[in-house]
Amino acid sequence: MAFLTVYTPTYKRPKALAVCVESVLTQHKGWHVQHLIIPDEIGLGIDGMYADIINHVDEVKGDYVLVLSDDDMLCNQSFVSNLLAFTEGNAHPEVIIIKAIKENRILPDIWNAKPQCGHIDLSCFVVRSDIWKANADKWGKCYEGDFDFINSLWEQGYKFHWLDIVAVKAQRISRGRPE
Repeated sequence: MAFLTVYTPTYKRPKALAVCVESVLTQHKGWHVQHLIIPDEIGLGIDGMYADIINHVDEVKGDYVLVLSDDDMLCNQSFVSNLLAFTEGNAHPEVIIIKAIKENRILPDIWNAKPQCGHIDLSCFVVRSDIWKANADKWGKCYEGDFDFINSLWEQGYKFHWLDIVAVKAQRISRGRPE
């Protein structure tokens, strides 16, 4: 059993994926982290990636799940230890909002409030795995599928907590394109 599953969809970007994987490996300082790498062999794209999540819920072994795209990386080397302490200190919250740097912008840019489309990214939330699995069908089959998921959790009344750390940073590559 792992504390955190990092779920990474990838499509033909081996250099970016290598950086992503290395950033997750730096978190393994005694913490149990599962890095689940899901290759998109046929090029379904982001819409297909969200639709495919439901097919991989049984592979998730962590108590919590974070989606980290292959063109993103964990930029805080203490992220997992901070997350673990936060979950233990807050009675294992259902949804935890964290910060990510995307194109020189920190998201979410609306804090301590209902998620809003365009103001939150898929790597800005960590979800308890039982909730992740029960709601895997809520990932929209569109570009804003991550917002569909997080908004659905909010609308269902799951309890959100905010951990004020920057944990994720986008890599500087041609986003969404094969290498």
